Amino acid sequence: MHCLSEVQEKDGQFWKEKLEDKLTELLLAEYEIAETSYLAEATEFPPRSLIQALNQGSEEQEISILSSINRRLFFEGGVMDLLIHWLNCPISKRKAVAVLDALRIDQGLQQLQERNPDALTVILGWLGDEEYRIREAAVNLLDRWSLSPEALTMIVRCLGDENWYVCNAAVQVLKRQDLSPDSTFPAILRYLGDEKWCISEAAVQGLDREDISPNALLAIVERLEDEHSGVRQMAAWVLKRQELNPDLLTAVAKQLRDKEWYTREAAVCALDREELAPDALKAIIGQLEDDIQMFGRQPFRRSRDKS
Repeated sequence: MHCLSEVQEKDGQFWKEKLEDKLTELLLAEYEIAETSYLAEATEFPPRSLIQALNQGSEEQEISILSSINRRLFFEGGVMDLLIHWLNCPISKRKAVAVLDALRIDQGLQQLQERNPDALTVILGWLGDEEYRIREAAVNLLDRWSLSPEALTMIVRCLGDENWYVCNAAVQVLKRQDLSPDSTFPAILRYLGDEKWCISEAAVQGLDREDISPNALLAIVERLEDEHSGVRQMAAWVLKRQELNPDLLTAVAKQLRDKEWYTREAAVCALDREELAPDALKAIIGQLEDDIQMFGRQPFRRSRDKS
């Protein structure tokens, strides 16, 4: 297998194709025996053999092969053309997820754009699919794209998806994009305070960047009073990266009295800066005194009582 690529047409094309046909059979047989397709991971595995296996195998074998080749750095042209063809054809939900996941390889984006200029439109169309795994896979595939404002608007809508995995995937995409304070920020802000806490938390995380607008900053500060601790914690973590005036620092300092320790931890990290307002500093000192009383004196009393 490792030497087949070095065979020249004039030297033995006939025997090369015979061996490639046998490798196709071997790859399909691997799944029948062990339900794996590890042979397909090797970059030396002949493209012709791989394409034949993808065309000849059952859907279970196709999905197994696709799950193996998504560990490669790049696809040969014929393999990429086949995946693009499948994206544009009616295929099962499971196969669509496998194709979208396979296209996430390191050089897959560049290959996809070069061979199919309309690929982005096709992928964005999957965002409206009824199957959450397809929506998640489509969002994940867009993670490395430089998206237009229209495409970003569609990703922002995914923050309101009923499935948490799709929400989280949208957050990761938004973190890599240049967001417009005039259009994208307001779209994200609409999800803050959503009745589903995971959506509100995802919206806060989607605003985690240094170039945040004043309105967005105030909206995040308001989430410090959210009824769900996860949202309060995320708001405190996001505020760590922001320049905060004394009033906002005081608002963060109030979270040092939160009943959840991880929210208090996030607040302390958000207050870790060279200059603090007196009220914020006083709140930190007060919390330290409470912690010393709770965790320092009580063990001391118990040890003293035993003596």
